[in-house]
Amino acid sequence: MIQLGCNYSQELIELIRKEKVDVSWIKLANEVLYDAQFKEIQFIRPGLFHIVPYVLSNTNLHGWSLEKVNKAVSECKSPHVGVHLRASKGDIKGIITREVLKEKTLSKIREGKREINSTYLVENMPITCLPEKYEVLADPEFIKEICEVADIGLLLDLSHLKISAWYRGESEISYLKKLPLNLVKEIHVNGPRLIKNEYYDSHLEMRKEDYTFLKEVLSLTQPRIVTLEYGGTRKDNIDTDINLIETQLRKLQKIISR
Repeated sequence: MIQLGCNYSQELIELIRKEKVDVSWIKLANEVLYDAQFKEIQFIRPGLFHIVPYVLSNTNLHGWSLEKVNKAVSECKSPHVGVHLRASKGDIKGIITREVLKEKTLSKIREGKREINSTYLVENMPITCLPEKYEVLADPEFIKEICEVADIGLLLDLSHLKISAWYRGESEISYLKKLPLNLVKEIHVNGPRLIKNEYYDSHLEMRKEDYTFLKEVLSLTQPRIVTLEYGGTRKDNIDTDINLIETQLRKLQKIISR
């Protein structure tokens, strides 16, 4: 049975305590506020640990040691760690080709698998967040090859997929079917927005078309978890509507229970 996860927020905690939503996992992704957030959730639900570096660099860790990462993964009881298939502009010196990126990516993934005490997944990223020479990291066939050769699972972010497909001039379903669908372990969902010919991973509320696409994806995959990436901590100045969290989670529960 597919389980449901959701971004940490004070509003989500309130809904869980009032037994208004059924959530198996609370996603923790703020490296600065992790300790306080974990303390709040540890006796409520296990955590989905998502404070991870980019595949080709240590960007995003902000002082987190490998020891601290492994301690957090253990105390959260996180079933896996999803690492961003992403790079910073200066991560590779010299000429950057598809083959060079493949070799460097596989090397870093193997290093991560050795060092992180958890099942290791890579998450597809939107092509818009990648430097031009690294855009192959958002190529679905490249992602499939990396997952299969490295023997790892895929954390499939549907908003990232939609954005990459749109900028590549490709349909969402065509992009999807090029990915290693048999290796999908978790799915991230939220409401991206196309505004004035620019596609944004806005983490806003899901719309009808987002639920429809999720149903299509679930007909082709067997993830363990579907995670709603809506809402967050007030200290991040993220607007979080408690009613929208409840509504979205109820809709998602119906979908994954079919």
